Amino acid sequence: MRVSGFASGMDIDQVVKDLMRAERQPINKLNQQKQTLEWQTEMYQDVNKQFFDFRNTIFDSIMKKSSMTDRSATSTNDSRVSATASADAGNATYSISEVKQLAKSASQSSSERATGTDFSASEAVGSQTFADGKEPQWSEGVIQSKTINADGGTSYSVEGSNLKQNTDDMIVKVSGKQYEVVTGEEPLEAGQVRASFSDDGQIDLEFDSAVTSGKSISVQYATNNETKTIDAAAPTSAFSLGKGAINPDTLDISVNGGAALTIVTDPEKELATDEAYVDMKTGRVTLGEAVTGTIEADFTQQYSTNTITTFDKDGNEQKNKFTFTSAQSMNNIMSAISSSGAGVSAFYDEHSGKAALTRSETGDFNKDGDEMLFSGDFFNNTLGLNNVDGESRQGEQNAVFTMNGLETERAKNTFDVNGMSITLKETFTEAEGAVTLGSDTNTDGVMDTIKGFVEEYNKIVEDVNGKLNEKVNRDFKPLSDEQKEEMSEKEIELWEEKARSGLLRSDSSISNVMNNMRSLLYEQVDGTDSAYNTLYSIGITTSSSYTDNGKLEIDEDQLRQAIEDDSEGVYQLFAASGSTTETQGLARRMRETLDNGVSALAERAGGYKGKLLPHQFTLGRNMENIDDRIAQFEDRMVSVENRYYRQFTAMEQAMSRANSQSNYLMQFMNNGQ
Repeated sequence: MRVSGFASGMDIDQVVKDLMRAERQPINKLNQQKQTLEWQTEMYQDVNKQFFDFRNTIFDSIMKKSSMTDRSATSTNDSRVSATASADAGNATYSISEVKQLAKSASQSSSERATGTDFSASEAVGSQTFADGKEPQWSEGVIQSKTINADGGTSYSVEGSNLKQNTDDMIVKVSGKQYEVVTGEEPLEAGQVRASFSDDGQIDLEFDSAVTSGKSISVQYATNNETKTIDAAAPTSAFSLGKGAINPDTLDISVNGGAALTIVTDPEKELATDEAYVDMKTGRVTLGEAVTGTIEADFTQQYSTNTITTFDKDGNEQKNKFTFTSAQSMNNIMSAISSSGAGVSAFYDEHSGKAALTRSETGDFNKDGDEMLFSGDFFNNTLGLNNVDGESRQGEQNAVFTMNGLETERAKNTFDVNGMSITLKETFTEAEGAVTLGSDTNTDGVMDTIKGFVEEYNKIVEDVNGKLNEKVNRDFKPLSDEQKEEMSEKEIELWEEKARSGLLRSDSSISNVMNNMRSLLYEQVDGTDSAYNTLYSIGITTSSSYTDNGKLEIDEDQLRQAIEDDSEGVYQLFAASGSTTETQGLARRMRETLDNGVSALAERAGGYKGKLLPHQFTLGRNMENIDDRIAQFEDRMVSVENRYYRQFTAMEQAMSRANSQSNYLMQFMNNGQ
C-alpha cells in the first residue's frame, strides 16, 4: 500500500515523479535515437522513390524506340488518302496516282417484305404474322444442350435419349469457337468435329486435335420430344415445362393417366376443369383445376436451324450455325447473329419489314463466288436471303489503286506499307492529280522526350543534393512527449524541421549513386556507327556553375539538328543494348546504376526490392534493437518506482510512529502538571 505524505506533509507522488524523470533519462535518449532512425528511414525511402521513379521514366520514355524515333506522315490531299507513320517507317515517299475502287464488304437484304405490317421486332416471332408465303416452317423436336469440361483429349461423349440421329441441328463450340460438325470416316480438317450416334442414345465426338484441358465444350443437339413428369403430392394448378417455344400441335398433358387435357392458348379464356392454358413462349402451364397425383406433359419445340457461310483470307469456308425458336423476337435473332463469331452484322427494319446482313470485313475472299452464303428455311424463305444477284445484294470488292506506278489491290481500305498506315478515302483518276505521301521524323516529339528526361534528371540533382548538403542542427534533438505537451503545434513543427535537417548530409550510399550517374554522362557510347555518340555531340552538357551540382543544359538548336540528321543514332546513344558497358546506351547504363542504388538503399532503409519488414533492412533492425532496450528499461523503471514508494512509505510510517510518541509524551507531561 502506498502512503502519500500524511505524516511528513510532502507530496510523495510529485517527489517520486521528479525522481523518476531523472531515472528515465536513458529511455528518453533511446526514444530520441529511435525517432531519428524513423526520420532517416522515411527520408531514405523518399530518395529511393525518386531513384525508382526515374529508373522507370527512363524505360518508359527515352529507352522506348517509339518515343525516340517517332515519325509523322504527310499527305498532299488528306481528304482522298491519309497516312500515319510508325517508328519503323523510313523516309520513303509514295505516290498514289489513281484509286479505281474502294474496298467494300458483302451485304444482302431481304428480296421483298418478310413480315406483316403490324409486326413488332420486340415480340416473339411465333405469335406474329408474316408476309404471304413467308411464315417460318418450324422444325419439331426439343433443343438440348450439355457442357463438357475438356480433359486434354480428342474424344468426348454426351449421354442422351430419344435423339434425332442427325447433325443438322447440332452446334459444337469450344470456348465460344464454333466447330463444323461432320459425319463419315474422312480425315478431319482443322476446325471440324466428327459426331456419331449409338443405339443407346449416346453422342460420340471426335475433334481434329486435342482440346486444351479446362476449356469448355458446349454441345447443342435435338431430341424427338421431351416428357415432363410432375409428382403433385399437394394440390397443384400451375407448373413450368422448363422450356419455351412450345409447339401447341404436339403438346399433350394428362393427369393420373387420364384423357389428354384440351390445350388453350388464349390467356383471357376462363378454363374448364378439362382444360390447360399454356404460354407457348415461356412454357408456363396453368390447369383448369388444382390436382394431385402424377401430371405428364409430352411436348416439342418450334425451332429453325440456319447457317451462314463466310470465307477467310485464304478462301476457306467458315460455317456458323444458328438455331432460332418461335419464342425469340426478331431483335433477339438479329443480335444473336451480330454477336456471334460469324463476322456478320444484322438488323431488322420495321418500316420495310426487311432484314439486312453485312460482312464485317471488307474485301473479296471468295474468288469463285459469293462472300456470304445463307442456308436454312428462316434465312432463305422467311427473310428472303436467297444468294441471288439483284438489288438486295451488294457484292464484295477489294480496293484497287495505283501506287508508284504499280496497280495493286487490298482487301481493306486501310493497309500498311513499310511501317506507314495508308487509308484510301475516295476514288479518283490520274487526271485529277496524284496524292503524295511522305514520312519524316517527329522532331518536336523526340525533343520533348529528351527534354523530359533532362528535366527529371535535373530535379533529382537538385532535390537529392539539397538533402546531402543540408545543415545539421545538433542542438535540436527529437522532442519527448513531455516536451511536446509544453509546446504549441507550430512550435513542434518548427523544432522538428530543424531536428530533421541534415540527417542525410554527405550520406555515402546516396552520394555514390549521384556521382556514378554524373560520371557516366561524360562517357562515350561505342559501336553505334553514328557521329552522335556522346551527350555533348547532341547539344547536352553539364552546367558550368558549381552550385548547380552537375545539372544538364540543352542547346536546343544543336539537339534538333542531331535528331533531324540521325534520329536512330540519337536513340542508340541512350538505348543501345550492347554486350559490354562501353557499347550500351547512356540511359541503359544510368538505369543499371539506379537499379543498384535502389537495392543499396533498400538494404539500409527498406521499402523496395522486397525489403518491407523491419528485420529485413539495417535501420529496421536497429529500431527493433532499441525497442528491446526500451522494454528492458521500462521493466527496470517499474522496480525503481516501487522501491522509491517503499522507501517513502517506510519514512511516513516511521514519522507517524514518532509523531504518536511525541504526542503521548506531551500528553503525559501535561497531565503531570
